[in-house]
Amino acid sequence: MTIRSEGHDVVLHLTTGEIEALDAVKDGVGVLAARGCDRESALVAALELALVRLSEDFDLPEPDGGTVRQGLAGLRSAWSRGNACLT
Repeated sequence: MTIRSEGHDVVLHLTTGEIEALDAVKDGVGVLAARGCDRESALVAALELALVRLSEDFDLPEPDGGTVRQGLAGLRSAWSRGNACLT
């Protein structure tokens, strides 16, 4: 899977099971958003949920906790996929 965005290419090598899981997230987010959802939006939604869980449900030591919070803020700062949010 290659993701192209703003001049950057990210290549993910996923197993069949991981692709199936990503497609399950895509389908679920699509149902919640009442419209289709692409894999990239599903991945962003999963990342957002993971960062929220890490920041809210676990007591991470610093500077790791700060890195997680900064990553979440950065993800949301230019939120182009807000309709794919799972939180």
